[in-house]
Amino acid sequence: MRSGNPVDITRGIILAEPITIARDDYDLILAPGTPTTSVHIPEDGSLSPEAVDASFAEAAQLLARLGRQTSTLFCESWLLDPTLELLSSPEGNLCSFMRRFAKFPVASVRPMMVERVFGWGANNFKTSDLPERTSLQRNLKQRLMAGGDVYDVGGVIVIP
Repeated sequence: MRSGNPVDITRGIILAEPITIARDDYDLILAPGTPTTSVHIPEDGSLSPEAVDASFAEAAQLLARLGRQTSTLFCESWLLDPTLELLSSPEGNLCSFMRRFAKFPVASVRPMMVERVFGWGANNFKTSDLPERTSLQRNLKQRLMAGGDVYDVGGVIVIP
């Protein structure tokens, strides 16, 4: 039996209430030392489900040719923050991409969402001075003005 605090993989948070589990009740899929492939999200890349599927398939082929096959994809990004469902269309490409990953919390002093949505240097502005050119900017600014938080989140995808 093991005790610990579980991670809510949908929200990417550690739950406060500890649990006890029996090892025999679970299969270990990801352990320290398991090879993973880091996913980079290009600033100008499409996040449509078709484009993401194609990119993952192309990466798998490249890794196979290099002899570096892994069944685990890893990403750490503001684009994995479940808060995006409150800031943009839940049916849109941002949220579709975010939901692909089992999430875990990442400690960061300054989450990247503010600078990535408003532009580099935006963390140096007063929240009230941030621009509102897009719906994502308007919704994020409104959340920040109301005292809400955003996070950098890590995520994994295990491919069978």
